[in-house]
Amino acid sequence: MLRAKSYKNILLGKACVFALAFSSSIAAQADTGDYGFWKYLRNLTNPPAANNPVDQDLIEAVKLNDGTQVIEFKNNPSNHNDGFKPGLYGVWQTVTMNGAATGAKCADGSNYKFAVKRSARSSNMVIFLEGGGGCWSYESCSISSGGFTNSGLIGGQEGNNIPNGTILAATQMSLATTALRPGYHPKFENWTKVYLPYCTQDLGVGAIKKTYTSEDGTKQRSIYHHGLKVQGAVISWLKGRLERPGQLLMTGQSAGGFASELLYHTYRTALEPQKGYMLNDAGPIVPAPQNGDVSRYPSQYAHQTVTEAWDAYNFLRWLEEQSHYAGSQFDYENMGTISSFLSNYWRNDRFLLAAARKDNTISGFSYNSFFDEILYEPSLNKRDQLRDQKRLIDMDNKRAQLNQLGNYGYFAPGYRPLLGGHVLTLPLVEASTKNEDDGKEIRDAIASLMEGSGNVMQSWEGNYGLWRDKNGRYNDCLNYFFDITDRDKKGGDVYIPNANTEGNDLGNALEFIGDVLSGGTCLGG
Repeated sequence: MLRAKSYKNILLGKACVFALAFSSSIAAQADTGDYGFWKYLRNLTNPPAANNPVDQDLIEAVKLNDGTQVIEFKNNPSNHNDGFKPGLYGVWQTVTMNGAATGAKCADGSNYKFAVKRSARSSNMVIFLEGGGGCWSYESCSISSGGFTNSGLIGGQEGNNIPNGTILAATQMSLATTALRPGYHPKFENWTKVYLPYCTQDLGVGAIKKTYTSEDGTKQRSIYHHGLKVQGAVISWLKGRLERPGQLLMTGQSAGGFASELLYHTYRTALEPQKGYMLNDAGPIVPAPQNGDVSRYPSQYAHQTVTEAWDAYNFLRWLEEQSHYAGSQFDYENMGTISSFLSNYWRNDRFLLAAARKDNTISGFSYNSFFDEILYEPSLNKRDQLRDQKRLIDMDNKRAQLNQLGNYGYFAPGYRPLLGGHVLTLPLVEASTKNEDDGKEIRDAIASLMEGSGNVMQSWEGNYGLWRDKNGRYNDCLNYFFDITDRDKKGGDVYIPNANTEGNDLGNALEFIGDVLSGGTCLGG
């Protein structure tokens, strides 16, 4: 008996020592919004209740000065089963909204769905907005497959028809939400993650059901550009189902990068974290004054077209009215001023734009439909050159703007053939997102944003580095495949009819033969 009691006491003592050591470790690393060890244990059996509901103050905060309600915060009906289990931690759960009650609908009118991975260790939250594209006409809204998609990463303009498993797989496509990146332990590793699929084709700011007519007048297509209704319903859900976050990271890729910046003020105002961060991956909202010289501001046509198509005026006017409280005014006729507005309004928050100087996909969306010299140019190489000229002007303008903002930095490597330079937060491709001028890569940029002090990183690869990136610096097989097949350049041909079949295939074949003979392929040792 004495031996048994002694053995039990030893085990109990070891357990206590382990618990104290574990709790001390958590306490030593504690940050705003993180829970202590004992609170973490309680959360496992008693999930924290929501404590930050939508109230009249928030409703009033998103009205125009004339009383127009810009965003409505509508909840699912009480008998609606959204699929979420509050006590299920550490796994992705799919949440389905009731579109009829909330207005949260995809482009085809189906119910909107998103994914949540709840943390028991922290109230802090990552909100990730998926990429995809956008549409503003019958023709653009009818394209839905291949390299010409205007749909989200997980496909389609649909909600109900997207399998839950597909949504959950898509959550692994960003360093902000993946659990598959070995050895990567960012500040937000144990935060609650929210993955918002993209299916409204309006960068999250649309406020209209639009019927488009084909150019020949024979066909019509109705699209629910309900981006703002989706945001209002998601915010209502987050505030009604989860606790108030101590810290918030808004991020997204491509169209989601644009949305992360356009919607930052909305989510920051609604969720009321103590600290805020924004990581815009591949969605630079460049200066583009509507009355400016188009040769100096090439994106102005695109900005004007989508604002009109998606009926985003009230939302942009609301941002302009909000900016009167900041030191720098937002101009809804120059959407690029959003960066200066956010930087000055949220002076203690930190912001980062991650975008390659040459990004073929964003260039295609920004210029193809608006410049005939690109749209009707038969040569792929020439189209690529014309797009580059405009892209580099836009990026130079953006850099000049951000250089004035200490809490808003940038990470702008030159180019990589993989995906045509598009999206930098994909896991496991950090080597080819590097800025060789200063040795920085995307994880350094994220660390500067999330854990740095003082000014946020400003990393810019110069013209010589860009030239080297475009001319064979990256010879690993992924980049080589995109380069030798022209898949990188063709990625810029969105909305150019039949362009996907055109290229320099004979020239590439001869180049490949030469590389094989000289051992210059990625397999050539």
